[in-house]
Amino acid sequence: GAAGGVVLLAGAAKLWGHLTSDELSKGQVALMEHIKQCHAATILDSIRDTPPEFSTAEGVPALRMTSQRFAVEYWFDLIKRNTHTTGHAVVTTEVKDLISIICDYQSKRTYGVLIGGKEGDPINLMWEEFKNFLVLLAAVTHVTLSTIKSVQQRVHYIEVLGDEKYFDMKSIFGADSAKNNSLLTMERVRKDLIIRVLPVLQREYNTICVRNKLEQLINSCKTTIADLIKYGLHIYSDYDYQREFHFGTLSEGAAPYHATYVGRVCTALIQSTAVRRGFDGLTVEDTTPNLFLGCGRTIALHASVQPGRTPEGLPFWKAVQKLRDCGIHPRLQSEAALRPLFTFLGLAQEFAAFTGVWRIAKDLAGAGGDFMIYGPGLDYVYQLCPTFSNLVRDIALAMDAVNLFADDQYMSALQNSDRRTFRSNAQVCRKIRHELHTNLDQCVEASDDILSTAKKASSIVQESEVKWNSFISSSQGLLRRL
Repeated sequence: GAAGGVVLLAGAAKLWGHLTSDELSKGQVALMEHIKQCHAATILDSIRDTPPEFSTAEGVPALRMTSQRFAVEYWFDLIKRNTHTTGHAVVTTEVKDLISIICDYQSKRTYGVLIGGKEGDPINLMWEEFKNFLVLLAAVTHVTLSTIKSVQQRVHYIEVLGDEKYFDMKSIFGADSAKNNSLLTMERVRKDLIIRVLPVLQREYNTICVRNKLEQLINSCKTTIADLIKYGLHIYSDYDYQREFHFGTLSEGAAPYHATYVGRVCTALIQSTAVRRGFDGLTVEDTTPNLFLGCGRTIALHASVQPGRTPEGLPFWKAVQKLRDCGIHPRLQSEAALRPLFTFLGLAQEFAAFTGVWRIAKDLAGAGGDFMIYGPGLDYVYQLCPTFSNLVRDIALAMDAVNLFADDQYMSALQNSDRRTFRSNAQVCRKIRHELHTNLDQCVEASDDILSTAKKASSIVQESEVKWNSFISSSQGLLRRL
């Protein structure tokens, strides 16, 4: 819901598809294509769909859109219903003003080909999609970086959209004044987003306590840990696991994952102290060994993966080559190919260990407020956040190296029409590759935001120390007198 850092919908992309060249003039077709291209290039939210009120079983032809939608009351009622259960919304007033600007413009468009009420033309469709975004924005009660980004994307969308050559067609606008009114409305909306909406959202976000920021970071990290392990399991795999990936089953070492060496490695990784603390949030002693040992991120598989052998006794690539059930494509069993894979998994372990540290920091902030993190913990924040960013960078580099090897074999398998299981596993990874990079970027953004707030908080901490010293001296004086 809107209260939980809502992903703001990109809106009525499907609605535009109902406009065919038969329904539009040549100029309208050009304008419609321009709008769609600008939307696709600037609105990067993950959900692009028809808003619920547009949906029917057959889809909604654009020409059925009624002038009721040009009345502010229609949209204000939507906002009222959306915010009724979400509590305090952050920018409801500002959004209502924006919708009023848009609706006022739409209701006055009675020139040129629009005489007779052809409401479903490109301009109106553009604004209908935009108003749906604004209705969702009006219901936001918990501002996240994604919220701010969504509004920044909308600003960029209008900036790219307002190209005068597409708004200089008399067949659409009829006169320069009409064209200028269209561009002027865009500029008014853009200016209000920059001057009125974004500062409120940024101010609201800056007031979020560090505990909530850490909680957002932990949630992003937790999703990323699961995806990293899923990726490491499948990217080189030539074994058919015959089911959708299930983290819990893998953590138990149950079928079908126990059947391969790489599956057992991933199970050992999940059972390690780092992952149990980071992913599950468990308070465990350091009795369960980590999968990868050594300083400087050197790779040495723990003996639990190869029972009976010391951790340093067998290089990991030789262990793979000696096993018939390794589960890895034969051409990916060389040291050159396996080193980035196990480096990737080892860095995933360190990522989980970092998440465990973030969890402890969140607990500290919960017990002692921001002062515990930005006071005694400030030096560690200055060190941890950049180190975390470097770790994420190394994960991305290791992932890119793994992809080079895997993609070569995927191409070969396609050319030879063989290795169907390997191709299927590779496709699993291709589906989450972009999402994984996005999640890693979000983790870094959240960490950087904590660091940025820490730098701003130094003056607040100093002020708190002054107040604390004043409290101590005043209390001591009072107690001595009494």
